[in-house]
Amino acid sequence: MATQLFHKHEPIVLDIGTGTGHLSSQVKQIFQSMNADGVNYNGVEFDPNFAARSQRALNGATVIAGNGFAPAKQLREALQLDEKKPDIVLASHSFMYSPNIAESVENVRDQLNPNSMAIFVNLSPQADTVAVTRGFTEDMGASVDAKLKDNFERLKMKHHAVKFRAHMFFPEINDALWSELKEAKPYDDTHNPHAAHKDGLVARKMVEFVLQRPLEALSQQERDRYLEGLKKKLRVQGNALYLDNIIEIAVSPEADRQTLRAVQMAAEATNSQAIGIK
Repeated sequence: MATQLFHKHEPIVLDIGTGTGHLSSQVKQIFQSMNADGVNYNGVEFDPNFAARSQRALNGATVIAGNGFAPAKQLREALQLDEKKPDIVLASHSFMYSPNIAESVENVRDQLNPNSMAIFVNLSPQADTVAVTRGFTEDMGASVDAKLKDNFERLKMKHHAVKFRAHMFFPEINDALWSELKEAKPYDDTHNPHAAHKDGLVARKMVEFVLQRPLEALSQQERDRYLEGLKKKLRVQGNALYLDNIIEIAVSPEADRQTLRAVQMAAEATNSQAIGIK
């Protein structure tokens, strides 16, 4: 797969939505370890502060602040790639923020050569973070994979799905801390309402990260229901949430046979190793 992925040269990677650069830097290191010629890594991140952090994390890469869903040529010009199309387009949990998924997929299609590929990573509808926040927050991106597949079919882009599970481990939360969380007292850099508990504020921030909102944004009744559901899930799963994800690997409508076969074999081999994910 590596030979097909890199085409015996320094591959050009376009990362749409680098965030803080944590995951992107790991991806960059993997690609560099697979290819003696290194990797030409390019990223775009909407948030300027995150873009600056990504630039530092992705040492030697080019990261700009901007719209990763822009038309293909416009984005390549902004990254000074000129007419060079990327070998790999990566979009990890970023398409949930697309204002128009159909147009965004078309723009990715226009980035691809016949031997390029695009890798989209999104939450599965079965992810625990989707289940425990249903009814309490906006769409967590659970519908993105289905929308992507509809557009792949529309644009005649061959694609394969790979499922994988990550785990989000929480610190121990005792009954007293659960009661404090239900009160949702405000906190800041100088005030910690959960100081009596080891990792109490960490737990508060993780609970709010899953919700994607502050706890005080919920009514008392909503907060009680959300926290009880989360408490039950954590207790039966060893203090962890299961973050089921789906990777969609898509290629150009003009993809050559070698690329099609390589993507198919990689997806089949990876899925055969997946355990406990349906």
